[in-house]
Amino acid sequence: MKMRSVVISLAVLMVSDLVLASSRVPIPTLDDLATVWVGSTVDAGLEYFRLELATDGTGVLIVQYLPKEKALGYKVTRTTLQRYKVTFETVPIDSDAEPVSIRGEATPGRLTFDVAGTKHDWKRTVILQRHSALMERLRAVTERAASLSASANGH
Repeated sequence: MKMRSVVISLAVLMVSDLVLASSRVPIPTLDDLATVWVGSTVDAGLEYFRLELATDGTGVLIVQYLPKEKALGYKVTRTTLQRYKVTFETVPIDSDAEPVSIRGEATPGRLTFDVAGTKHDWKRTVILQRHSALMERLRAVTERAASLSASANGH
């Protein structure tokens, strides 16, 4: 009886390990990050970001700090990944863009990082998603809204 309990316990542990292993988020690579990312700050969402990365970790970051204001550009000169931790090294392209530091976390489907001014004392938390994923979701809700609108109007 005791041996049977041990065997059952081991089987349960093996199955739970398999379930946990299959549900873990994969560690991102530079290839995973090589796409267009969009998103905003988590507070009021006033700042909006577009990040375009190549497979070598270089690219362009565009930030619109306030609605209706000029968007500013930064050259991404290097991306460093250490498991889920990510750092972007940037250089301002526009003369009125304050230098920033960017550090946070990455998964193949989401970037969450803090962007901070290096001349002035400010920091914001930003969440970016793949542009393609955003467009797919926007298309789905727009099509559904159109179908509901058409049926409400008797079409």
